[in-house]
Amino acid sequence: MRIGFHHGQARGIETVTTSSLLRGADGIAFDALDILFVAVNASDRIATVGWDGQVSVLVEGAPLDAPSSLVFGTSRADRHTLFITNFAILRANGLKTDHPPQPSLASIPVLIPGLDIDIP
Repeated sequence: MRIGFHHGQARGIETVTTSSLLRGADGIAFDALDILFVAVNASDRIATVGWDGQVSVLVEGAPLDAPSSLVFGTSRADRHTLFITNFAILRANGLKTDHPPQPSLASIPVLIPGLDIDIP
């Protein structure tokens, strides 16, 4: 969903895309080409949403364990790295029992660096 703003006021909510691949979506981050990366914790998945709303699976399965937050590196050495927090809540609460919960930090290399965020 996207919320528009005008003069500091919310103008409405717009659905950008819908997909069963996003069920359990949590954290998001944009790359420099405005591709949206989505942590899908219910499916141990990282998905992408393109400009046209097309949803694709970037990676799924171990070592992802209920990924919840995403951020791109910002230094010269890690601008092409997507960092992921594994919340592991589903296994910790017994909702998934295939292996012990693994709260952790993970990373994957990406072709396009993260979106620069200018904060005034």
